[in-house]
Amino acid sequence: MKRLILVLLMCAPLSLVALDVARDELSPYIDTTIEFQNYEGPREVIQTLEEIRGIGEFIGAQFVPEPGTFSYFGRYTVIHAVDPTIDVGLDADIMLLAEDARVDHINNLRTILSAYLETAYEYSLADSRLLAEYITIYNAVFRRNLEFFEGRYKAVVLQHLSQENVGLSVLYSDWPGGTEMVIPLRDGARPGRLDAVGPRELLEPEVIASLRDRPDMGIDTRRDMVDLLERVIDETVAEIEVERAEIETEAEELAELERQPPEELSPEEREEIVAQREAVERRQAELAEREEAVEDLTEDVRRLRDELADDIETVLDREEEDAVAAVPADEEEPEAEVVEEPTEDPTPAAIAPDPERTVYMLVRRENGVVVGRLARVDAATGEETHRSSLDTVYGRRFLELEGNYILIANDAGTPRLTQVDTDSLEPIVFGDQEIAAGSMLTTSGGAVFAVMREGNAWYLGRFTAGLELLERSSVAVDPDTYIHFSGPRVYVQASDGSVRPLNQTNMTTE
Repeated sequence: MKRLILVLLMCAPLSLVALDVARDELSPYIDTTIEFQNYEGPREVIQTLEEIRGIGEFIGAQFVPEPGTFSYFGRYTVIHAVDPTIDVGLDADIMLLAEDARVDHINNLRTILSAYLETAYEYSLADSRLLAEYITIYNAVFRRNLEFFEGRYKAVVLQHLSQENVGLSVLYSDWPGGTEMVIPLRDGARPGRLDAVGPRELLEPEVIASLRDRPDMGIDTRRDMVDLLERVIDETVAEIEVERAEIETEAEELAELERQPPEELSPEEREEIVAQREAVERRQAELAEREEAVEDLTEDVRRLRDELADDIETVLDREEEDAVAAVPADEEEPEAEVVEEPTEDPTPAAIAPDPERTVYMLVRRENGVVVGRLARVDAATGEETHRSSLDTVYGRRFLELEGNYILIANDAGTPRLTQVDTDSLEPIVFGDQEIAAGSMLTTSGGAVFAVMREGNAWYLGRFTAGLELLERSSVAVDPDTYIHFSGPRVYVQASDGSVRPLNQTNMTTE
């Protein structure tokens, strides 16, 4: 199986990105291990995902291509620092957090940033979330390293940066009044372009090294960026083809003019032909440079693919070693049995953050309904050491995705998907959709599945780990439906009682 995964990886389409994450080339004064420290105490006010996204959407709605400043009531501000008259260096958007900014969790900050990128530059939800993650890591890695930014950005950007505040601190309490988060932009960045935010610029060796420091070596996150870059390249190649055709047409028309006897042309016409010839040759030279860059990047990506393959093998080796270590030495190994591997991600209802403590769901009945509360207990004795203030959790299951717990909980009388901090066990954010209180809660392919209400009907919803709705089923379902995954399909019980297979990705019947 491990070798098969590696073969599939190597057969994946080539992306075009220059990377080299050799440790000896990393700046010696930069700590590439990035672990954000979020607020873990109880919250007086818990904002919904819609409210948090609304901050970024409000700022993004003010976007114009010209230099400017966009703000959310002075608390969150984006400076659009661009100078089209300068060819050397990068433009940037700079996000500033004022002293009264209230964001205190990295997921919420990324949600604001993601919503801004969606609204201002028309990125998809998935792409904006990916870029937001990279942008925050990029800024954390180069926190207070003004020299790094001075070597890459234009003066129009640098005038807004300071040694004290440039980048993003890993400590949430430093964010208000101490953040100058730099978003690299490509020249001529405009809405609708996949490379408006420069994805290659975010892939500094230190950023990749930080991702590789994760237990899973950041494989999925890095592969998602490769996918984005492949689409950027496809977009660029298509533009090159269009430009090449335009240049060829102009060159043919110019050749016709140049075949005319000079004596039949006026001085002004001869000067115009010379000017057109210079313009065509200039465009041809620029096009050749772009084509050469694509060829160079094709070779670079092979190094990236080799590194991803090595890292995947490393992760799989670790898993195999852990599995072997979990089997007692005197226990006879059972005969190999061929079984169908489930596509559903198995997630236990009690997840052990360390050997001495575990998280457990305490349950009780209220008006005939089973509700629960998360608690941390001693792993050996079961003695309760801490409990969450969130006391109305529906069902007896919770998931762990992207470093947080996800469950269904009461929010002002409405059941919603809820993201909970794994350390404090306190809620971080509530989702926007009403969820059936008795809904099965499960995950597949990194997405969360639960039954949601829309109008007077119930549908199966597919959500991100950040609780954002990706798709909902094309058919109405029974609110108590069992959710079963098999291959690319998810099976549900429709509102008419029939079992309906849906495509897991687009949630439509086949």
